Amino acid sequence: MSTYKALVGKKIKSVSSDPSDSIDGQMWYNTTTQSLRGVAISEAWVSSGPLVQNYRSGGFAGATQSAFMIFGGYPVPTSNNKTFEYNGAGWTAGGNLGTGKYLNGGAGTLTAGLDYGGYNGSSPHTIPGGNVTQEYDGSSWSNASAAMGTARYNCLGSGTQTAALSAGGISSPPANAPSANNNFSEEYNGSSWSEGNNLNTPRNVSGSQSGTQTAAIMFGGFAYPSSFKSDVENYDGTSWTSGTSLPAGRVRAGSSGTQTDALVYGGNLPPVTNTCFSFDGTSFSSVPSLATARQTGGRAQNAPSTGSVLCGGSPSPKTVTEEFNRSTNAVTAAAWASSGNMNTGSYNPSALVGGTQTAAIAAGGDTGPPAFATNKSEQYDGSSWTSTPTLNSIRAAGTGTGTSTASIVFGAYPASNGAATESWNGSSWTTTPATLGAPVERAGGAGTQTAALAFAYYNRPGNSNPTTVYTYNGSAWTSSPASMNTGRYGASGLGTQTAAIAIGGITTSPAAQSAAVEQWDGSSWTTKSSLSTARGYGGASGLYTSAIFFGGNPSSATGATEGWDGTSWSTRPSLGTARGGLGSSGTSADLGLAYGGGSYLANTEEFTGETTAVNIQTFSTS
Repeated sequence: MSTYKALVGKKIKSVSSDPSDSIDGQMWYNTTTQSLRGVAISEAWVSSGPLVQNYRSGGFAGATQSAFMIFGGYPVPTSNNKTFEYNGAGWTAGGNLGTGKYLNGGAGTLTAGLDYGGYNGSSPHTIPGGNVTQEYDGSSWSNASAAMGTARYNCLGSGTQTAALSAGGISSPPANAPSANNNFSEEYNGSSWSEGNNLNTPRNVSGSQSGTQTAAIMFGGFAYPSSFKSDVENYDGTSWTSGTSLPAGRVRAGSSGTQTDALVYGGNLPPVTNTCFSFDGTSFSSVPSLATARQTGGRAQNAPSTGSVLCGGSPSPKTVTEEFNRSTNAVTAAAWASSGNMNTGSYNPSALVGGTQTAAIAAGGDTGPPAFATNKSEQYDGSSWTSTPTLNSIRAAGTGTGTSTASIVFGAYPASNGAATESWNGSSWTTTPATLGAPVERAGGAGTQTAALAFAYYNRPGNSNPTTVYTYNGSAWTSSPASMNTGRYGASGLGTQTAAIAIGGITTSPAAQSAAVEQWDGSSWTTKSSLSTARGYGGASGLYTSAIFFGGNPSSATGATEGWDGTSWSTRPSLGTARGGLGSSGTSADLGLAYGGGSYLANTEEFTGETTAVNIQTFSTS
């Protein structure tokens, strides 16, 4: 029998700890654990940021796992013109289609996309606009001059914006007639469509197509009245030829990759399945299953098989997104996890801007009748909450800045305490001589114990939310000459006295939830990209260039989480518990803390962003 050295060219070394720079195929003997160890390939589907809304049966395009889009789709009353873009971590809204539709085809990339065909929901099954072609430039759609030769919906697609291939679909009513299945192929060159050679077997979108215009592959599909296809066809730019069949007939599946390296996932056998197969051009082999069984989802069909991604789907339209990873790194998805409960559940505690995931202070808050506002204070150490000496005054809807051992709280309900400031030294609270120019509540804040910022607040005596900004120098508050662009209250703040961000909030005139986001540079406010969902009373973690915003009250409490990359917002995994008026802490977009809120909630959740680690395995001596 050959030895490891003969096979690999390396001997198995003895080490006291696992190497940190391990490479694929390397093996070693760990003398500490007395085990034979090595690096192994990890294959798994990992959850990612959810879609902004439910999605199925629309168009999709993309060439990478971290840059693809979906457009159109169901549900809406008849048709949908929305576009959503994926950045590898979450979703954000893109430009709207000029013509809303679903069961449409797509090709191309995030910045050069193509939409064609589709169905507008009319009855009987007519296809007005079913030959319309639209092009995307990364921000907006425009109608192409050329229409498809044959109007159709349920059509498949692959390729680029200037070299696309569309095959199959339904082009004639009624949809449940065998004659409705289409075997036509058409090619798009960026300016016109031309007819190609036909598929050997007519089918519609119930199949799955990947690859390029001149090297495409189609898996399975459906042909009325009841045929679940298992056959595979390959296109070489001229003709379609039969290839190795799927293990079983499958419709409405996803696929990505090439003719010789592809992944096929989900679909309906029936029933709807989560099973997945890899294809090497000759044979199929099983790979780990999706976490959520589904069909008719959106995908980056031109992405490599190792970078597959699937979003939405049915039955019942979904928001779930999953990525497939195959590498020597094991990926752990971003997620919220439960932690220790507060001693006293509260609504609108003073959130500590500048605290961390493992070191936070909850001061005051609304703990319910009969008193509602409280002077209670608690400290979090990463696993549990401990009661600390109380505030000198009761206050709900206040704001905190600083650290868990050196911070201040300011603003409050009732208004009689709304101008006062209290300081925390790690063991006790002290009322300072410093007072704000007016009683405020539900303010946004940023900074430290000695260099703080207050903005976006509610001025109860005046029943208004002015744009005035206050700065604090450790001894006194001063009104800044620079005003916010959008007056509001209940916004979340992050950052320092000279580099801060204000997120969301509520306006009083008119009364409405706000999606507005502004950045502060120490002298002025600049309007930035808005939240996907308007809301106030949310929580936040991070800095003004990188952050997450979570929870809040768009109309009722939500668990929605959005991430900020300094330019735009996109979705992140949602809180386990929907909550508005919550407390929050964290100076990182990957390590956040949420507590309280809602109906006097006591539970706590911690957010951890996506992580990767070398997939080291222990092997048996056999």
